[in-house]
Amino acid sequence: MKRLFVISTLALGACTANAGHPNPTPPARADMQLAIYDVPQGTARDLRNSLNFALQGEGSGKESAEAAFGRASLAPDGRLVVLAPEAIQRGVAALADQASKKPSAIPARTDLTYWFVLGKRSAGSAPGEAQVPAGLAEIKPALDEIMNAQGPMHFRQLEQLRLSTISGDHGDVTGKEAWVRQDLTVHGGVVLARLGLRLGSKSLDTTVQLKPGQLMVLGQSGWRNSEGKEDEEQTLFYVIRADVHDAGATKP
Repeated sequence: MKRLFVISTLALGACTANAGHPNPTPPARADMQLAIYDVPQGTARDLRNSLNFALQGEGSGKESAEAAFGRASLAPDGRLVVLAPEAIQRGVAALADQASKKPSAIPARTDLTYWFVLGKRSAGSAPGEAQVPAGLAEIKPALDEIMNAQGPMHFRQLEQLRLSTISGDHGDVTGKEAWVRQDLTVHGGVVLARLGLRLGSKSLDTTVQLKPGQLMVLGQSGWRNSEGKEDEEQTLFYVIRADVHDAGATKP
């Protein structure tokens, strides 16, 4: 690994980040430096994504950008570009150095499956009564967790989407009514993903960590009936599962 050059930003201010503070303040722009790293082919995208997850944390949009401690991107020639304070640049250099010592591998392919599920409260049903339809059997553990926390429900699937991307890349897919966007990387056997989901007027933007094969309820939101009024008896749930495939595996 070789750090090719560093440029300090031309602004005034001082770094106010404090590692011991529960809510450290992002560094002032004057402490930010731009560095370009020469990393092995095939590793730059994963390194960029991993660094952005670490530097920007959870969330998305303007608030996440303002709270970031730095940002990583790719140069046109594939090199890694990092804007961050010098202290963070030292850690990035060490990370890039480790990547240079390991043989590069073909990025893993990751399938994310999304379920948009509507749950209707069923106060008259016994807790053990089967209320998960056969079509949702593969996510029954996640739906059981919902019922354990919120009581008996009847579920029906509104839409299911599946999107396959390689580690370090992003993509989006549109269904009949739903749309999802994913930007993910696989690091240390864990899927790190920034996700955007839409269904009609409902939306969810989040950052998650998933183990391969893990089911997760991303969130929930209220639901409007056919007359456009809030239906307190029904809730929209967003469920996801990640499946990671070896680089040489054939897509089913």
